[in-house]
Amino acid sequence: LLVVTGLAVSLAPAIQAWTADFTTITKDGGRSATSGRRRASARRAGVAVQIAFALPLLVGTMLLIRSAINVARVDVGFSPERVTTIKFEVSRSKYPSDRQVADYYARLIDAVRAVPGVANVGLVNRIPLSGGQTNPLHFEDATGTTEELTNVDSRTVTPEYFATLGIRLVAGRGFTEHDDADAPAVAIVDERVARTIWPNESAIGKRFRDPPWRGGGVTTVIGVVSHVRTAGLEVDPLPQVYWSYRQWTQDRMVLAVRSATGSRLAVAPVIAAIRSVDPEQSVYDIRTMSEIVDRSLATRRLTTLLMAGFSGLALLLAAVGIYGVVAYGVTQRLREFGIRVALGATRREVTRLVVWQGASMAIVGSAVGLMLAIAAAGIMRNLVYDVAPRDVVSILGAAAVLMLVAGVASYVPARRAAAVDPGVTLRTE
Repeated sequence: LLVVTGLAVSLAPAIQAWTADFTTITKDGGRSATSGRRRASARRAGVAVQIAFALPLLVGTMLLIRSAINVARVDVGFSPERVTTIKFEVSRSKYPSDRQVADYYARLIDAVRAVPGVANVGLVNRIPLSGGQTNPLHFEDATGTTEELTNVDSRTVTPEYFATLGIRLVAGRGFTEHDDADAPAVAIVDERVARTIWPNESAIGKRFRDPPWRGGGVTTVIGVVSHVRTAGLEVDPLPQVYWSYRQWTQDRMVLAVRSATGSRLAVAPVIAAIRSVDPEQSVYDIRTMSEIVDRSLATRRLTTLLMAGFSGLALLLAAVGIYGVVAYGVTQRLREFGIRVALGATRREVTRLVVWQGASMAIVGSAVGLMLAIAAAGIMRNLVYDVAPRDVVSILGAAAVLMLVAGVASYVPARRAAAVDPGVTLRTE
């Protein structure tokens, strides 16, 4: 690509050199008004094309920056600060029954809660922003538009999980240790389930049927919690239902520990507490919730950074092009500027004349670039978040940045033109 590009940009000067007439070049100092104007127009057209291609990239960058700001403001539904997560898996050969597994979880939580600096401890089979496990649920006494949700995000939690993650309890109560295998089946739903199935009325005491693979038994809703982002910050597709860990026991769990202080929790004492309950228990993937949130933003940051880099390079090329064309034009017109000053033109008028030369290229290029940006808006549709692909603020902001750069690139050679000494220029000519 570099070789092809080098050949392409060298082609026009080469053709010009091949077709040059030596007699015309040497006549009157090599000046040819017609050919000079033609070459100047070609240079200005080339810069306008650069600007036209730079503007869509700038618009894309503006859209991605606004999208990144919007994503950063998303309410995740929990408080990630001061929370450390540790994944582990229980050995069924050591704890064959669900009751034994649940009892082991209870002992493990008690041991970790005794670690100095620990405020809350909870267990969940899948931590937020790490995907989910979905099930179909049929709701009884539904007053909303539907009585069945085919994809409900299902999570098994311990009683202290919501306090550990800072998930708000909206109505009803949370789980207790009495919600075990011998008690009636209970569940907690999120606000989305409550609004969809039972709008304008309380969800507490309502019932739904478990997934068929669990026997299709009846479960009673005892609480409603705030909605949590489970799949990612930019996607929020699924309603959520929570089960007690003693009624729906899972083998793979995540331990969430909230620090009582502002500093990061020391992991070693927590692992030691786990090993005090079971010396053979392995743990892995130790992360803070803040790291998990940052990881979910990694793709967005990378996309924005790449687009910003490409648009910055395109903007730099356009600025260099404008500066080169205007500076070369100033050199060619020094005699004209000297005559203008000698006839009474002010320095400001000369500066304005030269800056307009660069601004005119930017205006023409921006007009074409705006059409390209609007036409290519569909490409950005899947990359933006909470902002329209044809966002007026982003389009006008990109155009303003481009015009500002064009003005600065033109102003530097304009100062040289304004500083010309008419006497020296005319004597030289």
